[in-house]
Amino acid sequence: MYEYRESTSPLVSVVWRSQAEEDGSYVDAANEYWGLAFGTGREAPFEAVLIGPSLTTRELEVRAGDDNWGVEFRAHVFLHRVPKLDVLGEMRQLPTDGRFFELGGVRFPVPSYDTMEDLVAAMVGQGVLTASPELARALAGEDAGYSERQLQRRFSAEVGLGRKQVEQLQRARRAYALLQAGRSIAEAAVEAGYADQAHLTRAFRLIAGRTPARILADTTDEFASRPTGG
Repeated sequence: MYEYRESTSPLVSVVWRSQAEEDGSYVDAANEYWGLAFGTGREAPFEAVLIGPSLTTRELEVRAGDDNWGVEFRAHVFLHRVPKLDVLGEMRQLPTDGRFFELGGVRFPVPSYDTMEDLVAAMVGQGVLTASPELARALAGEDAGYSERQLQRRFSAEVGLGRKQVEQLQRARRAYALLQAGRSIAEAAVEAGYADQAHLTRAFRLIAGRTPARILADTTDEFASRPTGG
């Protein structure tokens, strides 16, 4: 079972939880989000995990009885006191005793699925989590008040990815949403801003590991774990 919900916090992209009924694995599409995950299994100790953005797919294994929940932050929201380049594409274990976990030198209570917003507020209050309105404006196509070079430095330093890399990931999700809405692959490519269908197909292979046609033919897919609107 996997589900996600929208958040009352403007800093959060999605809050999610999953319960595994059997052993298996799934592939998660590349994405630009920083996130946190918590959970335990029948034979595994409690874990707190920092999840970095990734430019390629990640295959995640689950075991029957695993119970996990977590949060993904919006693209313009970033963590302080975290070596971003070291965590890109990685999932790092955080110190935890099952009741508290440590991030950026600060101890926080482990949240539940329903109290994730309390954790987000605490992280902001402790200066561990920050939103950048300038990066939000840039991602919305608005004037952020910086030169292109300055914006690139801000994205690299704060998000860990370049601006164009973030935009490529968002464009792929936009194309996926158009496909889900009934557009043809060629139509989705044009509306999402790709030069042609071939460029969209190459992007999907890189970001999701499969072509648009193969993704549409399946009942589950690599984009399904989060809202397509980003």
